[in-house]
Amino acid sequence: MFGLSMGELAVILLVAVVVVGPKELPTVVRAVVRTLAQIRGIGNEFRKNFDELAKEAELNALRDEFIQLPTIIDLEGKEQRVYDISEDLKADATKRLPKAEEPAAPAEKTEAKDER
Repeated sequence: MFGLSMGELAVILLVAVVVVGPKELPTVVRAVVRTLAQIRGIGNEFRKNFDELAKEAELNALRDEFIQLPTIIDLEGKEQRVYDISEDLKADATKRLPKAEEPAAPAEKTEAKDER
């Protein structure tokens, strides 16, 4: 624990009892434990914020890399231009798909007359 041996912990405890006194020792130990818990909480909060910043920086780097995608370098070291094929796909799809027929006009109701 904290890199201290049992003998070192016993010496620290003995000094604490002599300096603080046996009556106040539990109060001091509680205060020290609370302080250590607060320090640990601050450290965890700092680590969490640091991780969020690192994640955000990583996302920004990925976004910048994605923006640079239209130009890639092939295996021979030549730049190749990449283009958006969505317009080509839309044009091709409209050529191949049959044109949608307009909805038929509603049939006129013919009243059947009783011929009696």
